[in-house]
Amino acid sequence: VRCSELTCAKRCATNDPIAMELTAVATPASNKSEKMEEKGGKEMPKVEQDQMQEEREPSTIILFWLCCVSGLEGMDTQLVPACQFALQRDLGLQLGHFAVLFTVQMVLTNLAAPFWGILADRGTLKRKTILMLGAIGEGVAITIFAFVPNFWVMMLLRGMSGFFLASLRPVCNGLIADLTSDNKRGKIFGRVQSALLVGMFCSLLIAGNVANPYVGNIPGWRFLFAGGGAVAFIVALGLGGFLTEPPHQLDESAKVKGCAAVRTELCTVLSFLRIPTFCVMIMQGVFGTIPW
Repeated sequence: VRCSELTCAKRCATNDPIAMELTAVATPASNKSEKMEEKGGKEMPKVEQDQMQEEREPSTIILFWLCCVSGLEGMDTQLVPACQFALQRDLGLQLGHFAVLFTVQMVLTNLAAPFWGILADRGTLKRKTILMLGAIGEGVAITIFAFVPNFWVMMLLRGMSGFFLASLRPVCNGLIADLTSDNKRGKIFGRVQSALLVGMFCSLLIAGNVANPYVGNIPGWRFLFAGGGAVAFIVALGLGGFLTEPPHQLDESAKVKGCAAVRTELCTVLSFLRIPTFCVMIMQGVFGTIPW
């Protein structure tokens, strides 16, 4: 074999066509194997990187505080209904008053949600800051509600509560979308939604037993709202200490500021009204939130 290789080399040196043809046939195979090795060596890290991206999800501590944000919203939605009998007894409210409180809160929530979303998308405020402001504002509204003297102050506070509650769920969902890969978003969103239902359940379970009795001359529902405010402040402190916001890439629209930004967002909202399905969803929400 050694002799044949030397012979072939000598023939190539003398421009022998047979030897050159054999060399041309053999060379691509070796080059091909070398290219495959090089290609394989380059592709492996890319595949591993893609797999790492697919397995991306928020850490346990971050997910816990995002669930607390969702649970805070669920807790607030059930506080007033659970205290309905006590409020009728102590403040003389009627069913129509509760309908007004519910409507004011929902209207302010729906009006404020685009406002908080614009602040988050344009980078005007960090999403972590928005969540903290929402939790603090909710805590202030609930705490003052514990000392409310009449219906008009209650209506103002429920509107304030709706304004700050509107900042929680949209921003929380945006953080989950950035922290979680596509194949695990359903699981994470499901856990956060479960936290909302747990907050509603705990609020009903505790409020129903605490709101009606008296502690001395003070009705229990006042302690209940004060405790709800304390929970909101604890959530705000937890968000400030443990929530790490991922990097957020801004689009071209974020460069528009001031009145031009407001005009752009209003045009976007009005363009939604041209979509028939969107209009149907609005009508569904109007009739679905009627306090029968």
